[in-house]
Amino acid sequence: MDVLLIYDVNNHVEDLKTELKKKGYNDFWYLNETILNFPDNILSKKAANTDEPLMDIKVAIESLNKENSWKIVLERCISVEYGAWSAVPGKPVVK
Repeated sequence: MDVLLIYDVNNHVEDLKTELKKKGYNDFWYLNETILNFPDNILSKKAANTDEPLMDIKVAIESLNKENSWKIVLERCISVEYGAWSAVPGKPVVK
C-alpha cells in the first residue's frame, strides 16, 4: 500500500529525512509527468501497513540520537494510506 508519513520533530529535521530516505522514503510523488514536491515533514513509501512507517521513524530517531548524542523528540506523527488526491506541485524545498 502507498503510505504517507507526516511528522513533527523538535530538531534535526533534515538529518531525519535523510535517514528515512535511506529506507526508501521519498519527499515527492509523480503525477503523470509532473513531480509533486511535499512539504518538509511529509514522506511517502510503499509499506505493508500503516504501522511500518511509525516503527521506521521511531527506529531512525533512536539511531540518530544514539550515534550523535542528540535528543530528537517525535512530537506528533501519523501514517496514512492514500488513494485519490489533488495537489499543487510546488518546487522542491531548498535549505
